Amino acid sequence: MKPQKLIITKPVDKNDAAGQVVRVSAKAYALLESLSKETGRSRSYIANRMIEFAFDRVEIREEVDEDDSRT
Repeated sequence: MKPQKLIITKPVDKNDAAGQVVRVSAKAYALLESLSKETGRSRSYIANRMIEFAFDRVEIREEVDEDDSRT
């Protein structure tokens, strides 16, 4: 006979399921609101999809100091 096991489950991270708050500008909010009204999707759904889409398409460059570029 196999020995019995005590199984302890890990709790679900409730903060992750609820989402996190990110502040956006009034202009970005208006864009989300416009898309939400047009598509019937929530602002949260649209913002998440847009961020996930853009993430792999971002190019990161070093910032150029304008004072250094004049010399």
